[in-house]
Amino acid sequence: MSDPTFRPHHQRWLKELAGAQFADLQVVAKAEIDKVSALAGIYVLLGRDGRVVHMGKALRNGGVKARLVDHMAIPERNDATEQVVVMSLDPLIQLPEILAIEGGAADLLRLRGRITGKRWPSASPRASCNP
Repeated sequence: MSDPTFRPHHQRWLKELAGAQFADLQVVAKAEIDKVSALAGIYVLLGRDGRVVHMGKALRNGGVKARLVDHMAIPERNDATEQVVVMSLDPLIQLPEILAIEGGAADLLRLRGRITGKRWPSASPRASCNP
């Protein structure tokens, strides 16, 4: 089984998945994570050739940038990460909805069972995109 890879068409799928909660999508180099300002969102750490290193969510509490800084403090993730995709969501999004979007993103990127130690939430009721 090959490593999951983020491709340009995944950007469109993520926007569709987020629906009305979508605010913005940006791809930044690891060295530029200080430019990320989203309070709520889904982020995907990418390695060489778009390989997915990790994916997670942030819901206020310091926002996406704080979560990215936490991840970059883990040597294995820092070394493997070259870029970050950040899907900013409405900062007033509620936890059940961001969990469903994260679960849907895990399905779109085919991450379930492929990133050690990570359990993805259910995509219900947002699993409306077909990869």
